[in-house]
Amino acid sequence: MAASTAENLNVPSLAEQAEQKVFEELANHVQNEGRQSLFAIGGSIPITSLDNHLICESDDAGSDGGNETSKEASKESSIEQDVKVVDADDSDSEREDNPQIATSPAALPGPGGAAVHKMRCDPITVRWDSAANAGSSHKVTLPCTDSQRPSFEQLLKDCQPASFGRGGKDVVDETYRKAGKLDESDFCTNFNPYALGIIDAAAQALAPNNCRQTNETHGIRAELYKLNVYAAPSGKFKSHVDTPRSKHQIGSLVVCLPSVHEGGQLVLRHQGREIVFDWSGEKASSSIQWAAFYSDCEHEVLEVTAGQRVTLTYNLYATCSANTAWIDPEQVELYHSLRTLLAEPGFCKNGLTLGYHCAHAYAHTSGDTIPTLPAALKGVDKVVYACFAAANLPVRLRHLPVLDKRDRSDYYAYILGAYGTDDSDRIRDLKELYHRKEVEGYGLKYYVWDPVDKKQLVDVDLLADGLVPFDYTHAGLCDGEGLIPIIKTWSRDFSVKKVKWLNTPSHRELALVHGAYGNQASIATKYSRLVITMDIPPFQER
Repeated sequence: MAASTAENLNVPSLAEQAEQKVFEELANHVQNEGRQSLFAIGGSIPITSLDNHLICESDDAGSDGGNETSKEASKESSIEQDVKVVDADDSDSEREDNPQIATSPAALPGPGGAAVHKMRCDPITVRWDSAANAGSSHKVTLPCTDSQRPSFEQLLKDCQPASFGRGGKDVVDETYRKAGKLDESDFCTNFNPYALGIIDAAAQALAPNNCRQTNETHGIRAELYKLNVYAAPSGKFKSHVDTPRSKHQIGSLVVCLPSVHEGGQLVLRHQGREIVFDWSGEKASSSIQWAAFYSDCEHEVLEVTAGQRVTLTYNLYATCSANTAWIDPEQVELYHSLRTLLAEPGFCKNGLTLGYHCAHAYAHTSGDTIPTLPAALKGVDKVVYACFAAANLPVRLRHLPVLDKRDRSDYYAYILGAYGTDDSDRIRDLKELYHRKEVEGYGLKYYVWDPVDKKQLVDVDLLADGLVPFDYTHAGLCDGEGLIPIIKTWSRDFSVKKVKWLNTPSHRELALVHGAYGNQASIATKYSRLVITMDIPPFQER
Protein backbone atom coordinates (compact mmCIF):
# COMPACT_ATOMS: atom_id res chain seq x y z
CA MET A 1 0.00 0.00 0.00
CA ALA A 2 2.85 2.38 0.97
CA ALA A 3 4.74 1.54 -2.23
CA SER A 4 1.61 2.19 -4.29
CA THR A 5 1.06 5.54 -2.58
CA ALA A 6 4.70 6.55 -3.23
CA GLU A 7 4.34 5.58 -6.88
CA ASN A 8 1.16 7.66 -7.27
CA LEU A 9 2.92 10.66 -5.74
CA ASN A 10 5.94 10.19 -8.02
CA VAL A 11 8.23 9.85 -4.99
CA PRO A 12 11.66 8.51 -6.08
CA SER A 13 12.64 5.13 -4.72
CA LEU A 14 15.66 4.80 -2.42
CA ALA A 15 17.70 3.46 -5.35
CA GLU A 16 16.67 6.45 -7.51
CA GLN A 17 17.53 8.86 -4.71
CA ALA A 18 20.95 7.25 -4.32
CA GLU A 19 21.59 7.44 -8.06
CA GLN A 20 20.51 11.10 -8.10
CA LYS A 21 23.04 11.83 -5.36
CA VAL A 22 25.74 10.17 -7.47
CA PHE A 23 24.89 12.40 -10.43
CA GLU A 24 25.02 15.45 -8.19
CA GLU A 25 28.54 14.43 -7.16
CA LEU A 26 29.55 14.08 -10.82
CA ALA A 27 28.07 17.50 -11.51
CA ASN A 28 30.13 18.90 -8.62
CA HIS A 29 33.28 17.42 -10.16
CA VAL A 30 32.45 19.13 -13.44
CA GLN A 31 31.83 22.40 -11.62
CA ASN A 32 35.15 22.08 -9.79
CA GLU A 33 36.99 21.45 -13.05
CA GLY A 34 35.36 24.55 -14.45
CA ARG A 35 36.56 26.60 -11.50
CA GLN A 36 40.10 25.24 -11.79
CA SER A 37 40.54 25.20 -15.56
CA LEU A 38 42.59 27.89 -17.26
CA PHE A 39 40.89 30.45 -19.46
CA ALA A 40 43.89 32.81 -19.47
CA ILE A 41 47.62 32.66 -18.86
CA GLY A 42 50.31 35.31 -18.71
CA GLY A 43 53.78 36.27 -17.60
CA SER A 44 56.67 38.68 -17.96
CA ILE A 45 60.15 38.64 -19.49
CA PRO A 46 62.80 41.15 -18.38
CA ILE A 47 64.40 43.47 -20.91
CA THR A 48 68.18 43.16 -21.36
CA SER A 49 70.34 44.56 -24.14
CA LEU A 50 73.41 42.83 -25.54
CA ASP A 51 74.43 43.47 -29.15
CA ASN A 52 70.77 43.53 -30.19
CA HIS A 53 70.32 39.80 -29.62
CA LEU A 54 68.35 37.66 -27.22
CA ILE A 55 70.56 36.37 -24.46
CA CYS A 56 70.26 33.72 -21.79
CA GLU A 57 71.78 33.94 -18.34
CA SER A 58 72.69 30.66 -16.67
CA ASP A 59 70.88 30.01 -13.43
CA ASP A 60 70.61 27.14 -10.97
CA ALA A 61 67.57 24.91 -11.06
CA GLY A 62 66.80 25.69 -7.45
CA SER A 63 66.54 29.47 -7.86
CA ASP A 64 63.57 31.55 -6.76
CA GLY A 65 60.29 30.68 -8.41
CA GLY A 66 61.58 27.13 -8.80
CA ASN A 67 59.21 24.20 -8.74
CA GLU A 68 55.71 25.41 -8.06
CA THR A 69 53.25 24.24 -10.73
CA SER A 70 49.47 24.50 -10.95
CA LYS A 71 47.01 21.61 -10.82
CA GLU A 72 46.16 22.28 -14.42
CA ALA A 73 49.75 21.76 -15.48
CA SER A 74 49.82 18.34 -13.81
CA LYS A 75 47.00 17.18 -16.08
CA GLU A 76 49.13 17.76 -19.13
CA SER A 77 51.38 14.75 -18.88
CA SER A 78 53.75 15.47 -21.73
CA ILE A 79 54.78 18.93 -20.48
CA GLU A 80 58.29 19.07 -19.10
CA GLN A 81 60.10 22.38 -18.74
CA ASP A 82 58.83 24.74 -21.41
CA VAL A 83 55.26 25.23 -20.33
CA LYS A 84 54.35 28.71 -19.18
CA VAL A 85 56.34 31.89 -19.11
CA VAL A 86 56.63 34.34 -16.27
CA ASP A 87 59.52 36.28 -14.86
CA ALA A 88 61.49 33.92 -12.66
CA ASP A 89 61.95 36.76 -10.20
CA ASP A 90 58.21 36.87 -9.42
CA SER A 91 57.50 36.07 -5.80
CA ASP A 92 55.77 32.89 -4.74
CA SER A 93 53.05 34.91 -3.03
CA GLU A 94 52.20 36.69 -6.27
CA ARG A 95 51.72 33.36 -8.04
CA GLU A 96 49.57 32.06 -5.19
CA ASP A 97 47.34 35.14 -5.44
CA ASN A 98 47.06 34.76 -9.21
CA PRO A 99 46.95 31.09 -10.29
CA GLN A 100 46.80 32.00 -13.98
CA ILE A 101 50.42 33.25 -13.73
CA ALA A 102 52.51 30.14 -13.96
CA THR A 103 56.12 29.32 -13.34
CA SER A 104 58.65 30.17 -16.00
CA PRO A 105 60.42 27.58 -18.12
CA ALA A 106 63.49 29.39 -16.85
CA ALA A 107 62.49 28.57 -13.29
CA LEU A 108 61.72 24.90 -13.79
CA PRO A 109 64.48 22.30 -13.39
CA GLY A 110 65.73 20.54 -16.48
CA PRO A 111 66.02 16.75 -16.83
CA GLY A 112 68.06 15.30 -14.00
CA GLY A 113 68.08 18.60 -12.12
CA ALA A 114 70.47 20.24 -14.59
CA ALA A 115 70.92 24.00 -14.69
CA VAL A 116 68.39 25.90 -16.77
CA HIS A 117 68.31 29.43 -18.18
CA LYS A 118 66.31 32.58 -17.69
CA MET A 119 65.02 34.20 -20.85
CA ARG A 120 65.79 37.87 -21.43
CA CYS A 121 64.87 40.00 -24.41
CA ASP A 122 66.26 43.05 -26.13
CA PRO A 123 64.51 46.42 -26.14
CA ILE A 124 61.65 46.49 -28.62
CA THR A 125 61.93 48.47 -31.84
CA VAL A 126 58.82 49.69 -33.64
CA ARG A 127 58.90 51.23 -37.14
CA TRP A 128 55.81 52.82 -38.65
CA ASP A 129 54.63 54.86 -41.60
CA SER A 130 54.17 58.56 -41.02
CA ALA A 131 50.55 59.67 -40.97
CA ALA A 132 51.46 63.22 -42.01
CA ASN A 133 54.16 62.63 -44.64
CA ALA A 134 53.45 59.92 -47.21
CA GLY A 135 56.49 57.78 -47.93
CA SER A 136 58.33 58.66 -44.71
CA SER A 137 58.64 56.50 -41.61
CA HIS A 138 59.71 56.71 -37.98
CA LYS A 139 61.35 54.44 -35.43
CA VAL A 140 61.25 54.20 -31.65
CA THR A 141 62.87 51.79 -29.20
CA LEU A 142 61.17 50.79 -25.96
CA PRO A 143 61.92 51.28 -23.09
CA CYS A 144 62.07 54.87 -24.24
CA THR A 145 65.17 56.93 -23.37
CA ASP A 146 65.19 60.71 -23.20
CA SER A 147 66.73 60.91 -26.68
CA GLN A 148 63.92 58.71 -28.03
CA ARG A 149 61.13 60.75 -26.46
CA PRO A 150 60.39 62.85 -29.59
CA SER A 151 59.98 59.64 -31.62
CA PHE A 152 57.65 58.23 -28.98
CA GLU A 153 55.56 61.42 -29.07
CA GLN A 154 55.40 61.04 -32.85
CA LEU A 155 54.08 57.50 -32.43
CA LEU A 156 51.29 58.82 -30.22
CA LYS A 157 50.40 61.45 -32.83
CA ASP A 158 50.38 58.97 -35.72
CA CYS A 159 48.02 56.50 -34.01
CA GLN A 160 44.45 56.64 -35.27
CA PRO A 161 41.36 56.45 -32.99
CA ALA A 162 40.68 52.80 -32.18
CA SER A 163 37.28 51.44 -33.18
CA PHE A 164 35.32 48.43 -31.94
CA GLY A 165 32.48 46.27 -33.18
CA ARG A 166 28.88 47.20 -32.41
CA GLY A 167 25.87 45.84 -34.26
CA GLY A 168 28.03 44.37 -37.00
CA LYS A 169 29.81 47.68 -37.67
CA ASP A 170 33.13 49.20 -36.61
CA VAL A 171 32.40 52.34 -34.59
CA VAL A 172 34.44 54.94 -32.70
CA ASP A 173 32.99 55.97 -29.33
CA GLU A 174 35.48 57.39 -26.84
CA THR A 175 33.02 57.03 -23.96
CA TYR A 176 33.33 53.26 -24.44
CA ARG A 177 36.82 52.92 -25.87
CA LYS A 178 39.47 55.61 -25.86
CA ALA A 179 42.70 54.41 -27.45
CA GLY A 180 44.99 54.90 -30.42
CA LYS A 181 45.91 52.19 -32.91
CA LEU A 182 48.14 51.26 -35.80
CA ASP A 183 46.98 48.48 -38.11
CA GLU A 184 49.35 45.61 -38.80
CA SER A 185 49.98 46.90 -42.33
CA ASP A 186 51.20 50.28 -40.99
CA PHE A 187 54.02 49.14 -38.69
CA CYS A 188 56.61 46.44 -38.04
CA THR A 189 58.56 45.34 -35.00
CA ASN A 190 61.48 43.12 -34.02
CA PHE A 191 59.39 41.54 -31.26
CA ASN A 192 58.90 37.81 -31.82
CA PRO A 193 56.59 35.95 -29.40
CA TYR A 194 57.70 32.60 -30.86
CA ALA A 195 61.39 33.21 -30.07
CA LEU A 196 60.56 34.03 -26.46
CA GLY A 197 58.46 30.87 -25.94
CA ILE A 198 55.24 32.81 -25.42
CA ILE A 199 53.32 30.97 -28.16
CA ASP A 200 54.53 27.59 -26.89
CA ALA A 201 53.38 28.56 -23.40
CA ALA A 202 49.97 29.68 -24.64
CA ALA A 203 49.53 26.49 -26.69
CA GLN A 204 50.44 24.24 -23.75
CA ALA A 205 47.90 25.95 -21.49
CA LEU A 206 45.05 26.87 -23.83
CA ALA A 207 45.22 24.18 -26.52
CA PRO A 208 46.23 20.84 -24.99
CA ASN A 209 45.61 17.76 -27.10
CA ASN A 210 43.35 14.83 -26.25
CA CYS A 211 44.63 12.01 -24.11
CA ARG A 212 45.22 9.66 -27.04
CA GLN A 213 47.59 10.63 -29.85
CA THR A 214 45.55 10.86 -33.05
CA ASN A 215 45.58 12.91 -36.22
CA GLU A 216 43.67 15.57 -34.23
CA THR A 217 46.87 17.01 -32.72
CA HIS A 218 47.01 20.76 -32.93
CA GLY A 219 48.69 23.88 -31.63
CA ILE A 220 48.43 27.67 -31.91
CA ARG A 221 49.44 30.10 -34.64
CA ALA A 222 49.77 33.81 -33.76
CA GLU A 223 49.03 36.59 -36.24
CA LEU A 224 49.94 40.19 -35.46
CA TYR A 225 46.78 42.32 -35.47
CA LYS A 226 47.31 45.83 -34.06
CA LEU A 227 49.42 48.14 -31.96
CA ASN A 228 47.32 50.00 -29.38
CA VAL A 229 48.08 52.92 -27.08
CA TYR A 230 45.92 53.65 -24.04
CA ALA A 231 47.05 57.04 -22.68
CA ALA A 232 46.24 59.03 -19.56
CA PRO A 233 44.11 60.65 -18.41
CA SER A 234 41.21 58.52 -19.68
CA GLY A 235 42.42 55.74 -21.97
CA LYS A 236 40.14 52.72 -21.47
CA PHE A 237 38.07 49.97 -23.09
CA LYS A 238 34.87 48.97 -21.31
CA SER A 239 33.81 45.37 -20.86
CA HIS A 240 33.35 43.48 -24.14
CA VAL A 241 33.86 40.17 -25.94
CA ASP A 242 36.06 40.21 -29.05
CA THR A 243 34.61 39.47 -32.47
CA PRO A 244 36.52 36.43 -33.83
CA ARG A 245 38.37 37.26 -37.05
CA SER A 246 38.11 33.67 -38.28
CA LYS A 247 36.21 30.47 -37.53
CA HIS A 248 39.56 29.01 -36.44
CA GLN A 249 40.38 31.78 -33.96
CA ILE A 250 40.49 30.45 -30.41
CA GLY A 251 41.89 33.40 -28.52
CA SER A 252 43.98 36.55 -28.31
CA LEU A 253 47.44 37.44 -27.08
CA VAL A 254 48.10 40.93 -25.66
CA VAL A 255 51.74 41.94 -25.16
CA CYS A 256 52.44 45.03 -23.08
CA LEU A 257 55.60 46.76 -24.30
CA PRO A 258 57.91 48.49 -21.76
CA SER A 259 56.41 51.94 -21.16
CA VAL A 260 55.82 53.71 -17.85
CA HIS A 261 52.15 53.96 -16.93
CA GLU A 262 49.70 53.57 -14.05
CA GLY A 263 46.29 51.89 -14.21
CA GLY A 264 45.21 50.18 -17.41
CA GLN A 265 44.73 46.76 -15.80
CA LEU A 266 43.44 44.03 -18.10
CA VAL A 267 40.44 42.35 -16.44
CA LEU A 268 39.30 38.97 -17.82
CA ARG A 269 36.08 37.17 -16.89
CA HIS A 270 34.54 33.83 -17.78
CA GLN A 271 31.50 32.18 -16.15
CA GLY A 272 31.72 34.13 -12.91
CA ARG A 273 35.51 33.92 -12.56
CA GLU A 274 37.79 36.93 -12.86
CA ILE A 275 41.52 37.50 -13.25
CA VAL A 276 43.35 40.82 -13.35
CA PHE A 277 46.66 41.43 -15.14
CA ASP A 278 48.29 44.57 -13.75
CA TRP A 279 51.21 45.67 -15.95
CA SER A 280 51.79 49.06 -14.29
CA GLY A 281 54.34 49.95 -11.62
CA GLU A 282 58.00 48.95 -11.51
CA LYS A 283 57.89 46.36 -14.31
CA ALA A 284 56.12 48.67 -16.74
CA SER A 285 59.42 50.05 -18.05
CA SER A 286 61.67 47.02 -17.59
CA SER A 287 59.74 43.97 -18.85
CA ILE A 288 57.68 42.51 -21.61
CA GLN A 289 54.38 41.46 -20.00
CA TRP A 290 51.70 39.41 -21.70
CA ALA A 291 48.39 37.60 -21.38
CA ALA A 292 46.76 35.00 -23.65
CA PHE A 293 43.08 34.14 -23.27
CA TYR A 294 40.17 32.46 -25.01
CA SER A 295 38.21 34.58 -27.48
CA ASP A 296 34.89 34.11 -25.68
CA CYS A 297 36.19 35.71 -22.47
CA GLU A 298 34.66 39.01 -21.45
CA HIS A 299 37.42 41.57 -20.80
CA GLU A 300 38.09 45.25 -20.27
CA VAL A 301 40.98 47.69 -19.95
CA LEU A 302 40.60 49.86 -16.87
CA GLU A 303 41.34 53.57 -17.12
CA VAL A 304 44.98 54.59 -17.52
CA THR A 305 45.69 57.23 -14.87
CA ALA A 306 49.25 58.17 -15.82
CA GLY A 307 51.62 57.58 -18.74
CA GLN A 308 50.96 55.45 -21.83
CA ARG A 309 50.12 51.75 -22.01
CA VAL A 310 51.45 50.39 -25.33
CA THR A 311 50.43 46.91 -26.46
CA LEU A 312 50.70 44.54 -29.40
CA THR A 313 47.66 42.36 -30.04
CA TYR A 314 47.84 39.00 -31.79
CA ASN A 315 44.98 36.78 -32.93
CA LEU A 316 45.51 33.13 -31.95
CA TYR A 317 44.36 30.41 -34.34
CA ALA A 318 44.16 26.64 -33.97
CA THR A 319 46.60 24.91 -36.29
CA CYS A 320 48.00 21.44 -36.90
CA SER A 321 50.88 20.70 -34.52
CA ALA A 322 52.00 17.89 -32.25
CA ASN A 323 54.06 20.15 -30.01
CA THR A 324 51.51 20.76 -27.27
CA ALA A 325 50.50 19.19 -23.99
CA TRP A 326 48.50 16.00 -23.60
CA ILE A 327 45.61 15.89 -21.16
CA ASP A 328 46.00 13.06 -18.65
CA PRO A 329 42.58 11.98 -17.32
CA GLU A 330 44.31 10.14 -14.49
CA GLN A 331 44.89 13.55 -12.91
CA VAL A 332 41.19 14.46 -12.98
CA GLU A 333 38.72 13.56 -10.22
CA LEU A 334 35.85 13.36 -12.69
CA TYR A 335 37.52 10.49 -14.55
CA HIS A 336 38.23 8.50 -11.37
CA SER A 337 34.63 8.92 -10.19
CA LEU A 338 33.29 7.82 -13.58
CA ARG A 339 35.55 4.79 -13.72
CA THR A 340 34.54 3.72 -10.20
CA LEU A 341 30.82 4.20 -10.87
CA LEU A 342 30.86 2.34 -14.18
CA ALA A 343 32.23 -0.71 -12.37
CA GLU A 344 29.27 -0.71 -9.96
CA PRO A 345 26.38 -3.01 -10.99
CA GLY A 346 23.83 -0.63 -9.46
CA PHE A 347 24.98 2.45 -11.39
CA CYS A 348 22.80 3.06 -14.45
CA LYS A 349 21.96 -0.64 -14.49
CA ASN A 350 19.52 -0.11 -17.36
CA GLY A 351 21.76 2.30 -19.27
CA LEU A 352 21.65 6.07 -19.65
CA THR A 353 22.94 9.01 -21.71
CA LEU A 354 25.18 11.39 -19.77
CA GLY A 355 25.36 14.94 -21.11
CA TYR A 356 27.52 18.04 -20.71
CA HIS A 357 26.88 21.55 -22.12
CA CYS A 358 30.11 23.11 -23.43
CA ALA A 359 31.09 26.06 -21.25
CA HIS A 360 33.04 27.94 -23.93
CA ALA A 361 31.68 29.52 -27.10
CA TYR A 362 32.41 28.05 -30.54
CA ALA A 363 31.18 28.74 -34.07
CA HIS A 364 30.02 25.14 -33.94
CA THR A 365 27.45 25.37 -36.73
CA SER A 366 30.06 26.63 -39.19
CA GLY A 367 31.19 24.19 -41.86
CA ASP A 368 34.74 25.50 -41.31
CA THR A 369 34.74 24.88 -37.57
CA ILE A 370 33.08 21.45 -37.41
CA PRO A 371 36.13 19.58 -38.82
CA THR A 372 38.34 21.12 -36.10
CA LEU A 373 36.26 19.62 -33.28
CA PRO A 374 36.87 18.02 -30.81
CA ALA A 375 40.54 18.98 -31.27
CA ALA A 376 39.77 22.70 -30.84
CA LEU A 377 37.75 22.34 -27.63
CA LYS A 378 38.84 24.75 -24.89
CA GLY A 379 39.57 24.54 -21.19
CA VAL A 380 37.13 22.53 -19.11
CA ASP A 381 35.31 21.34 -22.26
CA LYS A 382 38.50 19.62 -23.42
CA VAL A 383 38.99 18.05 -19.96
CA VAL A 384 35.42 16.69 -19.82
CA TYR A 385 35.69 15.27 -23.36
CA ALA A 386 39.01 13.59 -22.49
CA CYS A 387 37.53 12.04 -19.32
CA PHE A 388 34.47 10.74 -21.18
CA ALA A 389 36.63 9.34 -23.99
CA ALA A 390 38.98 7.63 -21.53
CA ALA A 391 36.03 5.64 -20.17
CA ASN A 392 36.00 3.73 -23.50
CA LEU A 393 32.28 4.25 -24.04
CA PRO A 394 30.56 5.93 -27.04
CA VAL A 395 31.27 9.68 -26.77
CA ARG A 396 29.97 12.23 -29.26
CA LEU A 397 29.85 15.93 -29.88
CA ARG A 398 26.25 16.71 -30.77
CA HIS A 399 23.90 19.59 -31.47
CA LEU A 400 21.00 20.27 -29.14
CA PRO A 401 18.33 22.59 -30.57
CA VAL A 402 17.09 25.39 -28.34
CA LEU A 403 13.37 24.70 -27.94
CA ASP A 404 10.94 26.41 -25.59
CA LYS A 405 8.17 24.49 -23.84
CA ARG A 406 5.65 25.00 -26.64
CA ASP A 407 8.19 24.10 -29.34
CA ARG A 408 9.12 20.89 -27.55
CA SER A 409 5.48 19.78 -27.36
CA ASP A 410 4.86 20.50 -31.05
CA TYR A 411 8.09 18.88 -32.23
CA TYR A 412 7.56 15.73 -30.18
CA ALA A 413 3.98 15.39 -31.45
CA TYR A 414 5.15 15.53 -35.08
CA ILE A 415 8.06 13.15 -34.41
CA LEU A 416 5.72 10.62 -32.79
CA GLY A 417 3.29 10.96 -35.66
CA ALA A 418 6.02 10.27 -38.21
CA TYR A 419 8.13 7.68 -36.39
CA GLY A 420 6.01 6.44 -33.47
CA THR A 421 5.19 3.07 -35.05
CA ASP A 422 8.78 2.37 -36.10
CA ASP A 423 10.86 -0.16 -34.20
CA SER A 424 13.84 2.21 -34.16
CA ASP A 425 15.45 2.91 -30.79
CA ARG A 426 16.05 6.55 -31.59
CA ILE A 427 12.77 7.76 -30.04
CA ARG A 428 12.29 4.91 -27.57
CA ASP A 429 12.71 7.24 -24.56
CA LEU A 430 10.05 9.56 -26.01
CA LYS A 431 7.57 6.74 -26.69
CA GLU A 432 7.81 5.60 -23.08
CA LEU A 433 6.26 8.93 -22.01
CA TYR A 434 3.31 8.75 -24.45
CA HIS A 435 0.64 6.28 -25.42
CA ARG A 436 -1.08 6.00 -28.77
CA LYS A 437 -4.87 6.04 -28.86
CA GLU A 438 -7.57 6.05 -31.45
CA VAL A 439 -9.95 9.03 -31.62
CA GLU A 440 -12.86 10.05 -33.82
CA GLY A 441 -13.61 13.41 -35.33
CA TYR A 442 -15.38 14.79 -38.38
CA GLY A 443 -16.58 11.29 -39.18
CA LEU A 444 -13.03 9.94 -39.26
CA LYS A 445 -10.95 7.69 -37.04
CA TYR A 446 -7.31 8.55 -36.49
CA TYR A 447 -4.54 8.10 -33.93
CA VAL A 448 -2.98 10.62 -31.57
CA TRP A 449 -0.20 10.42 -28.98
CA ASP A 450 -1.03 11.63 -25.48
CA PRO A 451 1.33 11.95 -22.49
CA VAL A 452 1.05 9.03 -20.09
CA ASP A 453 1.05 11.53 -17.23
CA LYS A 454 -0.04 15.03 -18.26
CA LYS A 455 1.22 16.44 -14.95
CA GLN A 456 4.74 15.06 -15.48
CA LEU A 457 7.35 17.05 -17.37
CA VAL A 458 8.31 15.41 -20.68
CA ASP A 459 11.98 15.26 -19.74
CA VAL A 460 13.65 14.22 -23.00
CA ASP A 461 15.79 16.09 -25.52
CA LEU A 462 15.96 16.22 -29.30
CA LEU A 463 19.58 15.66 -30.35
CA ALA A 464 21.40 15.56 -33.66
CA ASP A 465 23.51 12.41 -33.89
CA GLY A 466 26.56 14.56 -34.65
CA LEU A 467 27.44 18.11 -35.69
CA VAL A 468 25.45 19.67 -38.54
CA PRO A 469 26.35 22.90 -40.36
CA PHE A 470 24.06 25.91 -40.58
CA ASP A 471 21.38 25.59 -43.27
CA TYR A 472 18.21 27.24 -44.53
CA THR A 473 15.00 25.85 -46.02
CA HIS A 474 11.66 26.96 -47.48
CA ALA A 475 10.01 24.25 -45.39
CA GLY A 476 7.37 25.64 -43.07
CA LEU A 477 6.10 28.34 -45.42
CA CYS A 478 2.99 26.39 -46.39
CA ASP A 479 0.04 26.00 -44.06
CA GLY A 480 -0.32 22.44 -42.80
CA GLU A 481 3.14 21.35 -43.93
CA GLY A 482 4.22 20.26 -40.46
CA LEU A 483 7.58 20.27 -38.72
CA ILE A 484 9.17 17.07 -40.03
CA PRO A 485 10.69 18.75 -43.15
CA ILE A 486 12.20 21.39 -40.87
CA ILE A 487 13.65 18.74 -38.55
CA LYS A 488 15.08 16.78 -41.47
CA THR A 489 16.72 19.91 -42.89
CA TRP A 490 18.31 20.61 -39.52
CA SER A 491 19.55 17.01 -39.12
CA ARG A 492 18.56 13.88 -41.02
CA ASP A 493 20.05 11.77 -38.25
CA PHE A 494 18.56 12.60 -34.88
CA SER A 495 17.24 10.95 -31.75
CA VAL A 496 15.10 11.88 -28.77
CA LYS A 497 16.71 10.77 -25.54
CA LYS A 498 16.44 11.11 -21.82
CA VAL A 499 19.73 12.81 -20.91
CA LYS A 500 21.21 13.29 -17.45
CA TRP A 501 22.84 16.70 -17.71
CA LEU A 502 25.84 17.54 -15.52
CA ASN A 503 25.59 21.32 -15.97
CA THR A 504 23.38 24.08 -17.32
CA PRO A 505 23.45 25.43 -20.91
CA SER A 506 25.20 28.64 -21.92
CA HIS A 507 26.27 29.56 -25.46
CA ARG A 508 24.15 28.98 -28.58
CA GLU A 509 24.69 29.44 -32.34
CA LEU A 510 22.32 30.05 -35.24
CA ALA A 511 21.59 26.65 -36.76
CA LEU A 512 18.68 26.98 -39.19
CA VAL A 513 16.58 29.58 -40.99
CA HIS A 514 13.21 28.17 -42.05
CA GLY A 515 9.71 29.12 -43.05
CA ALA A 516 6.96 29.74 -40.54
CA TYR A 517 3.22 30.01 -41.08
CA GLY A 518 0.93 32.03 -38.85
CA ASN A 519 -1.52 34.60 -40.14
CA GLN A 520 0.88 34.83 -43.07
CA ALA A 521 4.10 33.23 -44.25
CA SER A 522 7.23 34.45 -42.47
CA ILE A 523 10.79 33.50 -41.57
CA ALA A 524 11.88 31.86 -38.31
CA THR A 525 15.19 30.74 -36.87
CA LYS A 526 16.45 27.89 -34.76
CA TYR A 527 19.56 27.91 -32.57
CA SER A 528 21.56 24.99 -31.24
CA ARG A 529 24.00 24.31 -28.42
CA LEU A 530 27.19 22.25 -28.50
CA VAL A 531 27.03 19.31 -26.10
CA ILE A 532 29.11 16.25 -25.26
CA THR A 533 27.25 13.00 -24.62
CA MET A 534 28.37 9.62 -23.38
CA ASP A 535 26.11 6.59 -23.86
CA ILE A 536 26.31 4.34 -20.80
CA PRO A 537 25.04 0.84 -21.65
CA PRO A 538 23.33 -1.48 -19.16
CA PHE A 539 25.74 -2.98 -16.66
CA GLN A 540 25.81 -6.43 -18.31
CA GLU A 541 27.04 -4.79 -21.53
CA ARG A 542 29.91 -2.81 -20.06
